[in-house]
Amino acid sequence: MRTYHPGLWRGVNHGVQILTRLDGMAYVRSLFEAGQEFHFEDDPAEVIHVHSGARLFPDEIAAFVRRRVTEMYSIDWGAHECPNGFALTLTEAKEAHTDEN
Repeated sequence: MRTYHPGLWRGVNHGVQILTRLDGMAYVRSLFEAGQEFHFEDDPAEVIHVHSGARLFPDEIAAFVRRRVTEMYSIDWGAHECPNGFALTLTEAKEAHTDEN
């Protein structure tokens, strides 16, 4: 079985604790940039990659992601209200940029 550097997987460091909104925003952005975005109310171990049909996260990483999601829901997201609200703004910006090109 493959072993992973604690929390580091496919360009995203899932091992860094999220303590502030800025930490959470950086984590969500890194997920988007690495193609690892998902709805944060879903169990990371059950998320399926839309293009490949494979699980998005192996078990070892899903455990880290669960911790990060729990941390993200414990912080104040201001106008975004929650991490999914912030992720939605990233999705909308990406779609708007795609539409322009």
